[in-house]
Amino acid sequence: MLNLCRRTVVIGAVVMVSCAPLTNDSVRQVDLPHPGMKKINSSGQSFLQGWNDLLASPEERPGMQSVFTYDFWLDTTEITQKQYYDLTGKSPVPDNGQYGFGNQFPVCFVTWFDAVLFCNARSRADGLDTVYRYTDRYTVPEGNVCKLEGLVCDFSKDGYRLPTEAEWEFAARGASSSLPLSKTSDLTYAGSVAWFGANSSGTAQPVATKAPNSLGSYDYAGNVFEWTNDWKGKYYGGVVTNPVGFFQPDNDFEKVVKGGSYNYGLTYLRPTYRSAPFSTTVYASNEFVGFRCARGTISEGHYLDMPDSQHINFALDSFGLYDDPVGDGTFAIKMHLFWKLHSELDLVFLGDPTLYCGIDCGTFTHYKALNMGFNSCGMSCMSTIIANYLFAHAPKLKLIGINVPFYFEPFLGYADSTIGLSKGYGYDKAHNFWKEGLPAGFDDAMSEQPFPSLQDNWWDSLGLKLWGCVGWGDTMPEQVFARNWTINDSSYKAQFESLIKIIQAVSAHNVHLLVINFPVSPYYKNTPYFTRLGPDWGNGRAVIAQLKALESIYPYFHVFDANLDGNHGYTDVDATSYDRLCPNGAAKLTGRLNTLINSIMAQ
Repeated sequence: MLNLCRRTVVIGAVVMVSCAPLTNDSVRQVDLPHPGMKKINSSGQSFLQGWNDLLASPEERPGMQSVFTYDFWLDTTEITQKQYYDLTGKSPVPDNGQYGFGNQFPVCFVTWFDAVLFCNARSRADGLDTVYRYTDRYTVPEGNVCKLEGLVCDFSKDGYRLPTEAEWEFAARGASSSLPLSKTSDLTYAGSVAWFGANSSGTAQPVATKAPNSLGSYDYAGNVFEWTNDWKGKYYGGVVTNPVGFFQPDNDFEKVVKGGSYNYGLTYLRPTYRSAPFSTTVYASNEFVGFRCARGTISEGHYLDMPDSQHINFALDSFGLYDDPVGDGTFAIKMHLFWKLHSELDLVFLGDPTLYCGIDCGTFTHYKALNMGFNSCGMSCMSTIIANYLFAHAPKLKLIGINVPFYFEPFLGYADSTIGLSKGYGYDKAHNFWKEGLPAGFDDAMSEQPFPSLQDNWWDSLGLKLWGCVGWGDTMPEQVFARNWTINDSSYKAQFESLIKIIQAVSAHNVHLLVINFPVSPYYKNTPYFTRLGPDWGNGRAVIAQLKALESIYPYFHVFDANLDGNHGYTDVDATSYDRLCPNGAAKLTGRLNTLINSIMAQ
């Protein structure tokens, strides 16, 4: 049985490489005929992926030697509009004839996510396991899917998927290192195998109407660009076995597209070329990008920007970069403070801006504490940080404090949609969050990584936001973000169950969990809403009652209601906005917490 691979990576969501045991059947699935596909006998083969010529674009070089240990199949043609409609019931190409409309024309105007969903639909139609898993989908008004929440690509499943860039390029080059369409003298040959700017009359054409390549497949050059499975990144050269693309997206969240199209020139037809003239982000759909499907398991894939787990390269441009390519710097600041202090921490506080403005960790008298609150940190985020960082790397941890997570609009959880997109988080995740132990030199290397300035971003050295004490605001506080959710809503119940799981996990580590209901403007007593984000007063009070009821069930769980229905005693000198304390208020609240935590620890 093959060893399970260990790599995982987030795409706006998550991509996972894992392995499955080889089948014991006398005839392997990969050897059986797959209608409409061509088997690529790649096992034991290698080729020069990319191009080292002076005419190559920067993203094509330095080329690398790509080695395959498996065979795979690729469609002989691009997916047609009829194939797409038959499986999805959708016809995304306008029927005005401007882009090429008809049953045998290649489908276009599909996002990368649309292509992934087609692959899954095709797998189900053929009775195969689906390669891609996800928890939710998001669409734009035109009907295209712009996001798949929690996306996982499992290469151990023998279903349809998008080809890796290496697979696509190897097949396009005739299963060799030869490089057609790389010289201006190839223009005549291009006219025989490709629909492109010089001969297409500005529109896509029916598939397989030009000559095939040496493998008997069509339109690898021209007609429409084709999505691959891979994130785009800079090549590093060297030798890579079973490459599966880049571990992290570039700043534009681009996927590699290959092959050129009907409306662009000879340069884009070169099999090594990796881009369209415009950015091909995962959520973009346009008239010149389609796709073809691949099939074949990958037993042990390797990312191009990931070192072997036995050799941790701290200089790699992912390590410690918690605000690249997305983020406002808050998460990066808090993670760098965590790694600086992790071995000393007794108390850690997690949550959204109400918490990062409300806990002054310098006020605690007997404990080393850190305020790790950051923007968009709801239930899923808290659970992620607790499980993967606090339990693994805070050996002295005694108590975790969180704000009431249900008020965070829309209380759906944000771990993978914010922090999960950063290179630093992805790098940690690829190494199982270092749960087997931090490698030598980790803390020193982390301390040398750049992160946003504390002073420039108004943070103290223990994570408190240093905004001015300008008061609670108007006597009629902001309500525009309030929501009329109730404790009977299914989404609330699901989040409450998630909280119970966190309580149970924390208790199993003999760590206390303290939920804090932070004070908000006392003038909310003049509104229908319990807080700035809702709900109404009846449901807000019911939440607090439900939380307090858990105290009698779980000895390691505690509730501190600092709001007291607005009768809290925090005045304008303690506040910076409708629902946030300023440093004065944070010191006052934390002083009260200090007394409470001392009593908890004394029990």
